[in-house]
Amino acid sequence: MKKTVLLILGIAINLFIWLNSLMPASISSEQSGFIVNIIYPIFKNIIDINLFETIIRKLAHFMQFMFLSIVFINYYRKTKTNKPFIITTIHIMLVAIIDETIQLFIPGRAGLITDVLIDVSGGLVGLIIVWLSLKVIKQ
Repeated sequence: MKKTVLLILGIAINLFIWLNSLMPASISSEQSGFIVNIIYPIFKNIIDINLFETIIRKLAHFMQFMFLSIVFINYYRKTKTNKPFIITTIHIMLVAIIDETIQLFIPGRAGLITDVLIDVSGGLVGLIIVWLSLKVIKQ
């Protein structure tokens, strides 16, 4: 049962990532702008709003991929797959590449290598979190 829940959750996160990439730049900016408008007043004396919006957008990518990797590493571990960390890393890399490729075809969007690196970095942090938690549990 847990395996099925993890798989459904992983697929849902995957689809969420890709569906957001299908949105034109204007809609995507509107969504992130909503979050920025809520949080920015706390930081307005510290950082420019354009830089802050960029940081929020990149952080959102990082976090999405971190959660995706946490879900899929646990799914692959439950399926008794050989080398679940390697399989999850490949999975994350493919999702990131597909995500940025989608954006190449969307008005106002751009598929960037730097975004692939941010996405994969988020996925690797998720894997490190799971690895460390497994080490702590075993001790």
